[in-house]
Amino acid sequence: DFRTPSWCCSSTLLVESTDKDTCPWNRTSILADRVLREPSRETPFVLLRDQKVGGQTTHFWLANAVLRLGKLAVSQVEPPIHGTHFALKFRGDMLDQLEVVSGHYDWRIFTSGLKCAQRRSVHGLVLLRNPVDRFLSYYAERSDRRFELQLNRSMNEWTVDDMRTYLRAISGRGFRGNEHVLFCNDYLTTCLAGCSSARPMWIEDSGELLESGKYFRAGTSGGPLDSLTWMLDPESGTVERAVSRLRRLLVGLVVERYLDWLEVAAFFLPWLHEPWSPHGPLGVQSAHEGVKARVHVRDRKLPEELRNEIAKWNAKDMAVYAEGVRQFEEQLAYSRAFRSTN
Repeated sequence: DFRTPSWCCSSTLLVESTDKDTCPWNRTSILADRVLREPSRETPFVLLRDQKVGGQTTHFWLANAVLRLGKLAVSQVEPPIHGTHFALKFRGDMLDQLEVVSGHYDWRIFTSGLKCAQRRSVHGLVLLRNPVDRFLSYYAERSDRRFELQLNRSMNEWTVDDMRTYLRAISGRGFRGNEHVLFCNDYLTTCLAGCSSARPMWIEDSGELLESGKYFRAGTSGGPLDSLTWMLDPESGTVERAVSRLRRLLVGLVVERYLDWLEVAAFFLPWLHEPWSPHGPLGVQSAHEGVKARVHVRDRKLPEELRNEIAKWNAKDMAVYAEGVRQFEEQLAYSRAFRSTN
């Protein structure tokens, strides 16, 4: 039975504080330091991503790269084990051997997941998307539209007060204790035990709301909860620390700047690319067309005042995202300048 404290309880894990980050980032202001010719035990790679940021497309690339490079046995890519605590628990026997990691994790996947203090250099890629569009895409795919039905009008017809009421309601929601990634991992058919210290902010228990730990705040992906900031700084959720950590990573804008992202990836991560067959990109259509097809029409039609309201609820993420866009432009310019002179 996997649903026992010995298997599930996160309090039995040794999770290093991210405040004491000893990872050998080997990062300077020189962007050439972020080039990774190929992952290895000494120079591992982590794909860090939120929901609805082009993660499935990039994960598909990564899975193909791992197979091509013969690194399946030293990678945590397939099957996906989403949730930092689940990855730590079920790959604990080889944390110091992993070369490639991909999933919905927070910053602790570096400090504890890779045992990165034992490495020579650590490389990470974080996928970003405008927090407003990220939220709208998540809503379009996951929401049951209950509030729209109650109001008898679609979201793009809401008033600002309607949007505030909705955002306030979902931000203060309780949890049942079986949410995927938060408490349970559907792929592993495993849930955290009740004794675990890794609980979300609040959970409903016998009709009461019980205060809980802070680490799961980064797990509420896609909502108006500054999930990017909490992913980068699960300890305290500060913009300053999130930006500081973002600057150690390569930034990808897969959904918004796909063609530019292809240039950036080709330069900094030459081993990671869109899988092709003799007939073109693998799959029914290219990833670029697929990404465009998944951008819901609501993203474009929502009135500006409603988008602004969502942005206010993601104020921290908006600041971190702005820094990420600046970094992406810097990466793109550097890769183009290098190619033009070589």
